[in-house]
Amino acid sequence: MEQTESSPKLPDTKAVIAFLVESFPNCFSIKGEAKPLKIGVFQDLAERLEGDERVSKTQLRVALRHYTNAWRYLRGVKAGVARVDLDGNATDAVTDSEAEHALTNLHESMRKAGVDPDKKPQRKPAESKGPRANPKASKPKPKGKAPRLDINKLSIGDEVRVVGGQRPLPGTVVAVDKDSVQVQLVTGMVMHVKGEHLIAAKGE
Repeated sequence: MEQTESSPKLPDTKAVIAFLVESFPNCFSIKGEAKPLKIGVFQDLAERLEGDERVSKTQLRVALRHYTNAWRYLRGVKAGVARVDLDGNATDAVTDSEAEHALTNLHESMRKAGVDPDKKPQRKPAESKGPRANPKASKPKPKGKAPRLDINKLSIGDEVRVVGGQRPLPGTVVAVDKDSVQVQLVTGMVMHVKGEHLIAAKGE
């Protein structure tokens, strides 16, 4: 497309790279692993963008240097991977020495940024849902449900447990009424208890 004198100049390197990604999406990218660029891609860009007033050759050179020095690009320069031209067509493959050079540059750049290139990223530990223990031991053993007692069969002096609160409270029958009994708890307190709140003193 022919550019006019009013075409705005791209303000910075970031804008130039975004422009290249938009203009040559099969070659340049912003996200994901970058493809290794064809050797001599700068000359191809200069020819394709000749007369485009939005970007100068100097801006292109700086943007390419920035793009190819980025960690994501250096990680993509691997031996045997095909380089691509502006249209995404495969060209010569990355050689072993080129891949080694890219890896060296990557490690140097990471060290300058305070990142240890030899340190493997730690996996986030799975969230613990509680203290680890033997799964067999962690499961409470099923307890047999103690049968409710029949008031009519109780006598003074019988040992019982009163169901209430977190644990049944042991006690002794001290009186038997028509629909309830009086139980003296181990604490010394005497209370009236209905049959549905009484269970046997022994057994789980």
